[in-house]
Amino acid sequence: MMKNSKKGRYIKNIIIGIALIGIVSSFIFLKKRKVSGDSYTVGYGDILDEIRLAGVVDDKHRVDLGFARGGRVAKVYVEEGQRVKKGELLATLDLSREYAQVKSAKMDYLLTKINTEISAKDADIDYEKLLSEQKARVEALRKEFLSSNLQAKLVGENNVTRTLPVPAPTISGTYKGDDEGSYFIHIYRSHAPSGYSFDLTGIEGEKHYSVETYQPGKLGEQGLYIQFPSKNLYRYNNTDWEVRIPNEDSPQYFERKHAYENALKKYDELKEKLSLSKRKFHDESISGIPYTQAIVERSRSQLGTHLSALEEGRIRAPFDGIIVQNDLEPGKIVSGFTPVMRIVSGKKKVSLDVPEVYVNRIQVGEKADINLDAYPEIHYEGVLEYIDEIEKGGDGSSLYGADVAFVEQDSNARIGMSATVTFSKLMREHVLTIPSHFVFYKKEKPFVLLKKDNKSVEERQVQLGFKGNGGLVEIISGLSEGDEILFSKREV
Repeated sequence: MMKNSKKGRYIKNIIIGIALIGIVSSFIFLKKRKVSGDSYTVGYGDILDEIRLAGVVDDKHRVDLGFARGGRVAKVYVEEGQRVKKGELLATLDLSREYAQVKSAKMDYLLTKINTEISAKDADIDYEKLLSEQKARVEALRKEFLSSNLQAKLVGENNVTRTLPVPAPTISGTYKGDDEGSYFIHIYRSHAPSGYSFDLTGIEGEKHYSVETYQPGKLGEQGLYIQFPSKNLYRYNNTDWEVRIPNEDSPQYFERKHAYENALKKYDELKEKLSLSKRKFHDESISGIPYTQAIVERSRSQLGTHLSALEEGRIRAPFDGIIVQNDLEPGKIVSGFTPVMRIVSGKKKVSLDVPEVYVNRIQVGEKADINLDAYPEIHYEGVLEYIDEIEKGGDGSSLYGADVAFVEQDSNARIGMSATVTFSKLMREHVLTIPSHFVFYKKEKPFVLLKKDNKSVEERQVQLGFKGNGGLVEIISGLSEGDEILFSKREV
């Protein structure tokens, strides 16, 4: 029994020793990890949720330029690195022959335009003059036809059977209206100076006037007048009269009517001739194009052809920008449609591919942070300007091209440089944070190694909150500011 008891105590002491060695080793191990920097002091900070995408610096507008035809270079007006304005002439070929052709075509166009305008003007003047004269004649004959020998006739059954004769009032003036018809006059007693007034109906509608005996009074508003006798005015009371326009009972009625109708017919004939003349020189020809316009347009077209040939031997800046490549020099032979010069706008952007899973998380107009691999210490502000509507494919997922513009241009950003674009989506400000890799899990619950004052280590369960893309995680409970935690690779 004694032997067995001693043997048991011996085994127990060995186990205790091994445990002590393990504990000492653990302290030594933790101490070494602290020295190596694998500890972290809990404190307050900000946490970001970010989207980081790789891209390449490019220019918003980059165009290769060349001549539209081949030839010998005559002049080069720019050098590499030079800023130019839109439309500025950059280089030309030898255009001696084209200049001569343009000059000749300009003169032909000018002479053709002058000659056709003179011909058309002369053709119009004759007919316009005749038409104007005939129009005046028509108007005069019409006035004469409508206004000649106008008379007032007694109308109405009672008026016609009167026993006492009633002289007709005098009608004068020139009728200026356009309508033919009759004026109807009804005379009655009133408080007018003459003691009588009359209602006027017919051509001009209903109007009212005083009877005038010593001078002509108005008969409507179209230039006619009426005057009654100064004696025996009472005979006109309650009488009705009609003035016909024109007066068909006039002896000259048919003569003046025919004169007016013949003048009007001649006016219409002249009008048609003028129309034909205008169609020939101005309005339309057989092909539907005005005669003179066709002649002028043909000359203009020839001039345009030569001007186009002239422009084919020139290179102009398509937009404001910087010449970044220039392979031209005077005397060099070049082929048409061959790139010989390159221009960029000088407005930098970062071109990147956005994975499908991120497309719904960013939008045009959103701000971003741009960092160039060549200058890691510098951060540039950017704005998302464009996202492709059509996917461009990728390794197992769809990608969409996007452009992020620099808010402020910097000469350090050069085309072709690698860049990282960061979109900051969400943020937790001034919360307890620790690096997420200090957290380990036991049965799917988060723990950290908390260093105690007596150099011991405690496995402390914590409650995690917001997790950012920057490697930090929010601590809701389980730790306090100033606590020191140690790194552990354990996962149970």
